[in-house]
Amino acid sequence: MAISPSDLSHIERGADEFQQRVVDAPERSIRVLAPAGSGKTETLVRRVQKRVGDGVDSRRILVLTFDTNANGAFIAKMGALGLRQRPDTRTLNAFGLWVLRQFFPQERHNVGQPSFLPVDPTLGRLVEMTERRALTEIFGILKSHVFDPRDTDRASKAALQKFVRTNYQRLVPEAYFARFGFDNAAPFARAVGGEFRRYESFLADRGVIDFDDQKLRAFRLLQAQPGALAGVRARYDEVIVDEFQDINRLDVELVRLVAEEATLVVTGDDDQAIYEFRWASPDFLIDPVKTLGRAFTSYELGVNYRCPPLILDHAMQLIGHNRHRVAKSPTSGAASAGTIERIEQGDRLAEAKAILGRIQRLQREQPDGAFRDIGILYRRNAQHFAIQVALATTGVPYTVRKEFDLRIIWDQALRLLDLSTVVRRNDPADAPDYQVAVANFSRFRYITDPARAGIHRAAAAAPETHGPLRWDVVVAAVEAAGGHARAVEFQTAMRRLSSAPTIDAELDIIERDFLGIADTREHAEESP
Repeated sequence: MAISPSDLSHIERGADEFQQRVVDAPERSIRVLAPAGSGKTETLVRRVQKRVGDGVDSRRILVLTFDTNANGAFIAKMGALGLRQRPDTRTLNAFGLWVLRQFFPQERHNVGQPSFLPVDPTLGRLVEMTERRALTEIFGILKSHVFDPRDTDRASKAALQKFVRTNYQRLVPEAYFARFGFDNAAPFARAVGGEFRRYESFLADRGVIDFDDQKLRAFRLLQAQPGALAGVRARYDEVIVDEFQDINRLDVELVRLVAEEATLVVTGDDDQAIYEFRWASPDFLIDPVKTLGRAFTSYELGVNYRCPPLILDHAMQLIGHNRHRVAKSPTSGAASAGTIERIEQGDRLAEAKAILGRIQRLQREQPDGAFRDIGILYRRNAQHFAIQVALATTGVPYTVRKEFDLRIIWDQALRLLDLSTVVRRNDPADAPDYQVAVANFSRFRYITDPARAGIHRAAAAAPETHGPLRWDVVVAAVEAAGGHARAVEFQTAMRRLSSAPTIDAELDIIERDFLGIADTREHAEESP
């Protein structure tokens, strides 16, 4: 991971007074509140340097990070600061997997995520509507709350079902809840409990564990085997946990177990808690005494080197409306005052054009500037489409997540726009055109695999060079494979697309219903 010039300037300057207090902190339980741009990673690396300089073996310091990006940032900062004696630095998942392999080699430790299909019809409908994702995500949520599918006693089963019933609406997608409301909560909970245990047998038969098992199995085995736990604890004098606002209950329990006899440093910023949709909680950082059962001394990194004063002041005013947070008072360490402009546009296309114009103006005014120094933030995933069109058609380079990259899905989007025009006019189209368009329909999120195959067969059965493929043939293929409800959803989406009043509205429907770019839960889980 590259080190930016701003990072290097921090290194040249040395630690500020707030950072130095953390570096020198002598307490056994330390909370570091680290607002954005406050030099948190650098401070933690300097603390490791100090501890090593005081005679602590670097290998006896454990640094646990939330994901591989944070782990890479920590390693890069150690290199930039010239730290030769490196601590044991791992993601939480990688640490769990290391525990399994090091202390419990007889246990399964190959990580995999084979495709699992439930036998219960209640959950079968959920799988159909979410292309198999939602059920294994629910299993992951259960494991993050320390539910183990191997616990088959009555009390454990009852606790799991109560959790699922209580959180039913939050656990399932909106579309599923709209069709199967609260009356479905109890049978759904029973079905989840049964399939959770069946999923464990499914993994065992294949000799693998899943992503969340890395931590869950390590935690449960250490709990059950005091000798192994003592061996893990004996390795470390200090445990540092980064991004503590983004961890879940299982992470907390694993940290509590491993760090009980060590100096514990937890660091993060509750104002940057963005993973509550993944059931992480900033409460663990807000009240570490309640969370971990030990008295903490709190430090705050008080200088924000990233944001100019004007931007920082507005940000603090906004976040100050949150009542459930730790109050902070950062000051800006940036040289310029900063500017904020509010520019309103009538629709997304006009907004995208204005953004493009601003970028082009910046390039003219600052020819030495780089495109990578410009960032575009949008509130909803679906908003990026028009912006990408504006950038791509004018040759402005940009990066975006692969699954949202319009340069990859461009042909699909254009053909759906063409098909929308054909359907709107009730015009015929050659079969080859329909074949490509129907292939795009296969991305519609409510169509099952058998329905996709049926649609392709219908397209292939049409004349090769002329003669329209009737919509009733396509819809019949969907209904034959996926049932009447799937066919209705398919027809509804096509009706919305072909009756959209504007191109902007068409793009919205294409993004949401066909290309899968919806405002649903995003998953940024990292492998160890």
